[in-house]
Amino acid sequence: MTSGVFAVSRDIFEHHFFAAEPFTEREAWVWLIREAAWKARRVRVKDGMVALKRGQLASSVRFMADRWQWHRSSVDRFLKRLKTETMISISVETGQSVITICKYDTYQRVSLPAETASETPSETTARQPRDKQEDIKGIEGIKKKNNAPSAVVDKIPPQAVQPNPAENKNDREGGPDWHGSAEEKFYAALPGWQKAGVPRGMLFQIGEHLGGDFDQLIDIAGRAASAKKPKAYLGGVLKQYRPPAPAKVDPKLPAWITDARCQGYPVEREGTYWRFAGGLYDDTKQQVGN
Repeated sequence: MTSGVFAVSRDIFEHHFFAAEPFTEREAWVWLIREAAWKARRVRVKDGMVALKRGQLASSVRFMADRWQWHRSSVDRFLKRLKTETMISISVETGQSVITICKYDTYQRVSLPAETASETPSETTARQPRDKQEDIKGIEGIKKKNNAPSAVVDKIPPQAVQPNPAENKNDREGGPDWHGSAEEKFYAALPGWQKAGVPRGMLFQIGEHLGGDFDQLIDIAGRAASAKKPKAYLGGVLKQYRPPAPAKVDPKLPAWITDARCQGYPVEREGTYWRFAGGLYDDTKQQVGN
């Protein structure tokens, strides 16, 4: 059955049963709905207060990237796609991005089917308000009694959450048989790299420098996971993107010598002159010999 709606506890994203792993796109979408205000309210942001209407949330790309364990560019692209599909709209208020879930009332509507096939539309209409109230009371009662969602999760048999033996391990972990995008492959393999000692934060720093080239980032992460010291390996990679430290200027040296050395040319003292580019030069860079 694919129609209708169902209630999900807001605590599902913090429940201890589930691993702290990158969100799928579906989970990210559910998270947005979960974060949206269910009634008008005001929230504090960095530069003041923002008034939210029902179905709106205020959140930065940086916060969502950290919460979803995504790269910030991935969050940007995902939000743009949602906006293109008219699933959300985005506005800026008090310097803060406010996201509006376009069909929030539809997603948060809880309706129950008719009790019997013979029930008339008028009977169904008359019963709906009562059913809705009873449904809400029932949900609250279960939550108070069982501390949902653990009441449901704790009853799941261990074998139900084990990997399917028939499922290709490469498909789960981003192996050579992976059929998704490079970005999806990166996030699928990320937990395994972390277990091998690869720092997640350093990978994301490198990803920023690579401009979203996930194929290259996957290669770097794989090499780091195979290295004896993954953190040291990634540190060496990051050094390539850091600007070189400015050369120390010795005020006693002629300026042309400092410039030449900054450009990588060797200039060595030879007696009272300087050996440079196969010749001897004085302090004014006049050649005095070979």
